[in-house]
Amino acid sequence: MKINIDSKIQAHPAPAPVIRTDPTKFEFSYSSLTTAECPRKFYISKILKLNYPGGSVDTVFGSAMHEGVAQFYLTTGQELQARKLATIKAFMEAWKSGQMAGSKTKNAEQGVQLLNRYVDYYHDDGSVVEEVEKYRLVDMPNGTKLGSKLDRLEKSAGFVIVDTKTTGGYLTPYFFKKYENSFQLLLYGEVILRHYGIDYDSVLVDAISTPSRPDGKHSNFVRRTFCYTELQRKEALRTYIYKSDILQEKIAKILPRIDDEKYGEEVFPCNQRLCADWGGCPYLSLCMYGLQDKALRAPFSGGATCTH
Repeated sequence: MKINIDSKIQAHPAPAPVIRTDPTKFEFSYSSLTTAECPRKFYISKILKLNYPGGSVDTVFGSAMHEGVAQFYLTTGQELQARKLATIKAFMEAWKSGQMAGSKTKNAEQGVQLLNRYVDYYHDDGSVVEEVEKYRLVDMPNGTKLGSKLDRLEKSAGFVIVDTKTTGGYLTPYFFKKYENSFQLLLYGEVILRHYGIDYDSVLVDAISTPSRPDGKHSNFVRRTFCYTELQRKEALRTYIYKSDILQEKIAKILPRIDDEKYGEEVFPCNQRLCADWGGCPYLSLCMYGLQDKALRAPFSGGATCTH
């Protein structure tokens, strides 16, 4: 059953600052659950908060594109040129903060070209935007909290969750296939349901492909809508509870000994099947030789002791 929540939602709020869930308070996100596929990696990055140096071009470019698109929708109602300038400015600020030279297909020039065309393509798409980049933290049935930041929440006949995706590949049916049953997008729906007490109608994947192809041979901009079944939603919730229950149990064990990193390593073992994924785990050296090796630990930033 859908209810009218117009009075609950502020139109076009500013993007929320970056907020991280705190696993020591049993707060989880899709990202932390994915990281926990290797318990040791979860312990190092989410509990000890050790951040590996550098970053990937893909991540920096994708984040900068997200900032640009968010600003585009925050300036709904303004003149086209003003929206375009605001969009590109937001992208450039985010790109520069990443301190990346970029690659052949993901760089500052490509981002500006893409967003110029994105604004032209979608400036009169008729979207009724309710929220942009809004962070929510909701209570879940097993005593945990689920946090997420939605790219956009729009309204048509009902509410539509919008997620922006940036890729270096073509936007073919194969690209969109992975969103037919997406745990991430289903969790976004769970957050909306539990925060507002309403259901959502569908999820819209707003896909952007780089490099810019103005000749039109392969489209840079494609949107696809997905409607999830009740069975998919129930299964996503069951999966969340299963994964977060395991993490709750492990975290509860280490909280009384939060400063004992050797014990933490015992409770959170390494999943060695994942060590070689995506070119190798950035925490591999710490995992192999121990967190107590100061020379290996030196390049990693952060690491403030968690409290409870």
